[in-house]
Amino acid sequence: MSINRLIDYDVTILGGGISGSLLALNLKKKNPSLRILILDKGQKVSSKVGEATADLSSIFLNRFGINHLLEKQTKKTGLRFIFNEKNSFSKEHLEFASPSLKSFVNGYHLNRAKFDKELLLECEKIGISILCPAELRDIEISSTESEIFIHHKSQDIKLKTIWFIDASGNLRYLKKKLKWKDIEISLNTGAITAHFKNLQSQSWDRGDSSYWTKKAIGSKEYSTTHFLKPYSWWWLIKLDENTSSIGVVYDKNYIEFDNADTFFNDSIKKDSILSKVTKNAKHSKINHISSLPYISSKLHHDNVAVIGDSGAFIDPLFSPGLELICQQNEYLTFLLLDYFKNQKKNIRAWNKYENVFLKTYKDRAYVYNKLYNFMHSYDLFSNATQLLFFGYQTFAVLPLKYFHKKIKIPKSFKLLDRLVIDWVFNRFIKISIKRKIQNRFSTSIKHPIYYSHVGIPNGILYFFKPIQLAFLWLINYLKIEISEIYYFKKE
Repeated sequence: MSINRLIDYDVTILGGGISGSLLALNLKKKNPSLRILILDKGQKVSSKVGEATADLSSIFLNRFGINHLLEKQTKKTGLRFIFNEKNSFSKEHLEFASPSLKSFVNGYHLNRAKFDKELLLECEKIGISILCPAELRDIEISSTESEIFIHHKSQDIKLKTIWFIDASGNLRYLKKKLKWKDIEISLNTGAITAHFKNLQSQSWDRGDSSYWTKKAIGSKEYSTTHFLKPYSWWWLIKLDENTSSIGVVYDKNYIEFDNADTFFNDSIKKDSILSKVTKNAKHSKINHISSLPYISSKLHHDNVAVIGDSGAFIDPLFSPGLELICQQNEYLTFLLLDYFKNQKKNIRAWNKYENVFLKTYKDRAYVYNKLYNFMHSYDLFSNATQLLFFGYQTFAVLPLKYFHKKIKIPKSFKLLDRLVIDWVFNRFIKISIKRKIQNRFSTSIKHPIYYSHVGIPNGILYFFKPIQLAFLWLINYLKIEISEIYYFKKE
């Protein structure tokens, strides 16, 4: 078969998903002269792990100038964690939740098949070349330019590119090509997910909803909802009027099954809420990811780099995936523009980028691994979440919101952060173990639904949010310790 030669490119991106398209858009808008090519397989996007945006990703996506695409997606009305201490989900449900405040940057539930397609069209509109369907056969890498061999519509194509970016997701082309090893982490989880059509009404709320109604931009039906159980958590995300995403992430050290489809369907039937909303609903093919977390030991080499899931994936709890993709996007854009300006690679800057992101991923894996030990416990998990929200709002969201011109890379744990998290989380693990041995759960709570005030106020009040969050966390932590002392005195 003959080999056809296309024009050369400055940047070639493997993958037309959200990470690849966003990087192409950002690069092209900031340097219109760049010749950019996206290689896309053209396969239909199935159910994904991670379909909701959080505060940071929403801010970044607004900055990328794609608001018109986001507005076509479903607005996220808040974040909800639903518990039942006995794991029966048959009587009282405890809820830890945060409604999205009106007038703040919107969060979204992303229908990835629709969103990814529209992002590609947006790339094409501004002059980015797209080859679809395209299969990458091989790449010869050098420090100045790489040769790429592609199969496209029964033709073999050879082209040169100065930079090659792997955005192929869990295909992880460069990692396999260059034989990069993965970093060893203690987190050991898998995931199962599917899309459901025509779910029953999800307005299955109990208790007073006045606070939510006052603060939220819509009904609870469109919140990102989590069900917390021993060593696993489920999500329910309404993507549009007819389609909802349901999935589970489970700790493989404690949960085993022979057949993923059977486990998924049986677990839904046993849950009083999920069984109710899925009654008579049809679902897509069930997608099972047997090993969810991974972190590559490298993120760049010569004139090639990875972005997003091609390099690492941890856990979709708290929706960190898109945040990290957006942050990588911002920093990679800066590094690539610097390269084309100076015609050389700033090795020191690239290594700093790699070190920061790898440490950030490892920090998240470390936190999640501890959370799985007590995530079924209402008072322990909600308090741990408040502590994490304090750090998130104070050191990530606030700086990005008010000092947005400065590139913001993820905040990794400092020594003090690690000491605080170690002390609190290890304490909660001990409490959880004691409660299990004693066959008891968290202390009774008068009101089944609790709304955390973790939403973000506007204007000058924003700067008081860290104080409020820290105070709220401390009060609730002391309540836990007092309840434990009271229990033993009662005994």
